[in-house]
Amino acid sequence: MSNPSSIIKTILRDHGLPPPTIIERPGPTSAFTNLVTREATISFDPTSPLPVPPSFLKRKGLADPLETYLRDITVHECGHVPNNKRSSCPGTLERHIDLFYDP
Repeated sequence: MSNPSSIIKTILRDHGLPPPTIIERPGPTSAFTNLVTREATISFDPTSPLPVPPSFLKRKGLADPLETYLRDITVHECGHVPNNKRSSCPGTLERHIDLFYDP
């Protein structure tokens, strides 16, 4: 696998987002994007394989599930804020607050 931090930083840079906070530590993987600063925080355990059945990996042609996961989760986080590649979901911070935080 390529350097995990390099993968994450490259994807965010390509989307025009600020450098991320990357935490390599034991425990579950998590990701969060600050909707105001547009900074992503991605936490993962580089030594623990993802619990993916070998048959799934073979069917999808995935040699390295962690690399694929980090790419997918980073692109997902990019989708939360406006960026160079696509519009954000749900579009604006105000719309996000209306949909997800207001009762």
